[in-house]
Amino acid sequence: MESTLLIQDGIGEKLALAIQFTCAFIFGLVVAMYYVWQLALLLCGIVPVLGFLIGGVAQVMTESAKVSAEAYNDAGSIATESLGSVRTVYAFGGEKKASSTYQTKLDNAEKAGVSKWTYTGSLAGTVSMVMWCAYALGLWFGSKLIADMMDDRESCRYRTNDVNDDINMPDDNCITGGDVMTCFFSILFGGLNLGQAFPAFNALTQARVELAKLLNVINRDSKIDSSSTQGITISSLKGNIEMNKVSFAYSTRKDHPIYNNMCLKIEAGTTVALVGPSGCGKSTMVSLIERFYDVDSGSLTLDGINVKELNVSWLRSQIGYVGQEPILFSGTIRDNISYGYPDANIEDVETAARQSNAHDFIMSFPDGYDTEVGERGIQLSGGQKQRIAIARAVVRNPQILILDEATSALDSTSEKVVQEALDKLLESKKRTTIIIAHRLSTIRNADKICVLSDGVLVEQGTHDELIRLKGGHYLELIKNSQK
Repeated sequence: MESTLLIQDGIGEKLALAIQFTCAFIFGLVVAMYYVWQLALLLCGIVPVLGFLIGGVAQVMTESAKVSAEAYNDAGSIATESLGSVRTVYAFGGEKKASSTYQTKLDNAEKAGVSKWTYTGSLAGTVSMVMWCAYALGLWFGSKLIADMMDDRESCRYRTNDVNDDINMPDDNCITGGDVMTCFFSILFGGLNLGQAFPAFNALTQARVELAKLLNVINRDSKIDSSSTQGITISSLKGNIEMNKVSFAYSTRKDHPIYNNMCLKIEAGTTVALVGPSGCGKSTMVSLIERFYDVDSGSLTLDGINVKELNVSWLRSQIGYVGQEPILFSGTIRDNISYGYPDANIEDVETAARQSNAHDFIMSFPDGYDTEVGERGIQLSGGQKQRIAIARAVVRNPQILILDEATSALDSTSEKVVQEALDKLLESKKRTTIIIAHRLSTIRNADKICVLSDGVLVEQGTHDELIRLKGGHYLELIKNSQK
């Protein structure tokens, strides 16, 4: 966000100001050289110093204002956070701590403000001193040039243009007081404009640096391009998923591999549950299947075809996903359900809502499917949002359905309703279904339960088969869940 603001600042008004001030400086310098080139050269030696100081004042003010604004923003965020969670603050008696933290942030802002005006005042005084010294030097040197010319009467004689014309005109080699003042103020005018151009040039430099970074990101070839039209599509997808000796680690943690030679096979039309402790790689498998990431080694295939060879957009269109935290968008219930399938008509939306056990509560609203859900679905309860999320996942009639902790964030009543919707959904059509769950009671009827530990498949089988394994990982998970 900050990079785009710097780029916008550099290519907006600052660019026009840089051109304006530079042209004004060049114009003033040309005029000064035309009238009294000696004085112009002398004053040009002072212009860079003056411009540097003026630019320094502007730079210090900009940086100090930024620091001060950040300090005030920090204080504001503390106040907003405390007021937004005022019940929690009161519950833990955190009023003094919140007030003390806010005061500390305000003290930092005060220090930044004092520092800002201290530096600004010092530099402004120095600029004034240099300017007045430049005035004195320029006027002294200009008067000296005039005096020297007047002493040389031959070079500063007056001539008459016409014998009948009594208007005396100065010779071309003569320097007058008007010439000196014109030269003096032209240089002064140009110097002041050059000083004001420095902040604009600084903004342009920062914009170029940030733009280079942004272009590197834009021009970088993505390994997984969802907008690409390249790749294979399968006309009649069955839903067989197989991981063969898959190894994977996130790019930011290459020294902590998630999978090491993982092998797993999910038959088409079966319901497979993935269980295990946190961090064992359950959700990572979902990311690999949807190609949010690619495996480092080994292969992940769908109906025998490596997912890397499939068209990314098509692959994701074949998958319905329901996460732990349902994400709804501002708009109507109809908009949120059809988000999973933009071409869906009202019949498709209603069918999906019935399958997810959401139609009845939707129709209880005065506006029905045209009910506004509010920002992030704030107008609906957790169970209602989850059922709409399920409807959004199934409206496209996907061949693969992924349920990632779909009921873990709900209370028991809402969980029961949502679980009934899921059971009804699984019975309505045989599709490849992957369930990730910590609540083992929700996966007893799965065709196969896969137990993961440290990125390795340690056990697999039905619920009845796994509980008969004495000392098994699944049996240990059940015992821990009952404590």
